[in-house]
Amino acid sequence: MLTRLTGLSPVRLLSMLGGFVVALLASDDEGTVLCPFRRCTDGYCPLCGATRSAGKLARGDLIGAWHRHPVFVMWAFQAVFFGAFAMYVRRQGRHHGLPVKQILMANFALLVGVWLLRLGLGDIPRPTTLSFFGF
Repeated sequence: MLTRLTGLSPVRLLSMLGGFVVALLASDDEGTVLCPFRRCTDGYCPLCGATRSAGKLARGDLIGAWHRHPVFVMWAFQAVFFGAFAMYVRRQGRHHGLPVKQILMANFALLVGVWLLRLGLGDIPRPTTLSFFGF
């Protein structure tokens, strides 16, 4: 029934549900650091904080999610908007015609730009060493 309503395969729906559950259960404390960039440099990579942001967003804490990683919040809203738009267009029997490559490039530029801004403002730790490589 849900696959008919959304037009998504059961595998995609289960993947999305699994991602939501992982985000909901994502740890909010520092805990074990899994990011290889952070383990090597003691600084944050452009995506550091996205999992914690997803967890906050899944719990309904929009402000907390924004503070963890603002770009992820924008991506989440984009995903909802474009998903709804794609379902609407599919029901109309037309092609969406979205400039997907340009949207992806703009999102990548936004990610790097916000990362550099956060580094410059001191909101996140800067990379200091390459301790993993012995430097």
